[in-house]
Amino acid sequence: MPNELRRWLQLRDGSCRAAGCNRRAQDCDIDHTIPWESGGETVFSNLANLCKRSHRVKHETGWAVEQGKDGTLNWTSPAGKHYATHPATRLRPTILNAEPTTKPTTWLDVWSIPKINLDPAPL
Repeated sequence: MPNELRRWLQLRDGSCRAAGCNRRAQDCDIDHTIPWESGGETVFSNLANLCKRSHRVKHETGWAVEQGKDGTLNWTSPAGKHYATHPATRLRPTILNAEPTTKPTTWLDVWSIPKINLDPAPL
């Protein structure tokens, strides 16, 4: 997982996102809301910080979780009770276009280099 994504998730979540847990996000695992093995993607909208204990509880005891578009995690206990945990911040990542709009040239055409004003700015 890219370090930038991990840091962004720590900033968004602030702490473990399990109901009732407040362990610092820096001390947590990154959990796929929809498991990677089930086709869940490694993207901000499918990831959340869970401490080791909460991570185990989620996977081993029948808790279910869904992630809303705003990062809210909606938990359902094995007994059917519902809990919601909200992100510490409402930041959305800036997603840059992964595909360039034009293909880069592999050679330099000196006639197409844009002119740059090299005059120093007045003090």
